[in-house]
Amino acid sequence: MAEPWYVAGTGRACTALMSIAPGRIFAKTGAEGVFCAAIPEQGLGIALKCEDGSTRGAEAMIGAVLAKLFSEDQELSAKLGDWSKKSLKNWNGIEVGQIRPVGELA
Repeated sequence: MAEPWYVAGTGRACTALMSIAPGRIFAKTGAEGVFCAAIPEQGLGIALKCEDGSTRGAEAMIGAVLAKLFSEDQELSAKLGDWSKKSLKNWNGIEVGQIRPVGELA
């Protein structure tokens, strides 16, 4: 994709994913924790919904799913895996938690 920024804009998960793997991942987030993606080279489409409607949770989930689907490309898989983990900081900038995939997605 020549211009992933036009899909969602600056700072958006869709833009970041398409920038990590240009032309290999097409992604778009939706409302209430919905995320869709296509991987043309594998002939796959993905649609997921984070049950509680959390955008942050859906982003962690789609990053982890994509990392697993690109496991043969270790560099890309590692980038996607790292991207799916977000640090949570308090007002003092101290890390107080993480949003990260667990279970089958970890």
